[in-house]
Amino acid sequence: MFETSAGLVLVDTGYAPAGPALRDALRSISRQRVHTVIYTHHHIDHMLGTWALLDAGETPEIITMGELIDAANRGTTSRELASRLNNQLLSDFPRSPADLPMPTRTFRSRLELKISDDRFVLTRAPDETADQRWVAVRTQRIVVAAD
Repeated sequence: MFETSAGLVLVDTGYAPAGPALRDALRSISRQRVHTVIYTHHHIDHMLGTWALLDAGETPEIITMGELIDAANRGTTSRELASRLNNQLLSDFPRSPADLPMPTRTFRSRLELKISDDRFVLTRAPDETADQRWVAVRTQRIVVAAD
């Protein structure tokens, strides 16, 4: 989480069951709204916590690579297997892409965001998944990577 004068910027939001704890933790340390959520890749353990934020009335811009939509379509067909492999309840896995907190903005290989006085640079970095990226917050000299 990054606190900017425009609001909070989150990199990934965890599994669905983590969403309420994430929401409560954010409220315990900041009164600011969630301005932006950045997904590092399409695996649902990085994005389903967003539902708790949306249900609480947050309206962040959600940013990720364009491939997330296609990957999400494929991923929801194997929800039973993913539930077992991740030791999570099947009810916490999306039945269809419509059950996912989808991006409001996508990009291809690199995106620079200026949010208040901070600069966020999202760069494609295929690793565990082809759509994986890392986030550099140049103004704070921090890099956030997934898995």
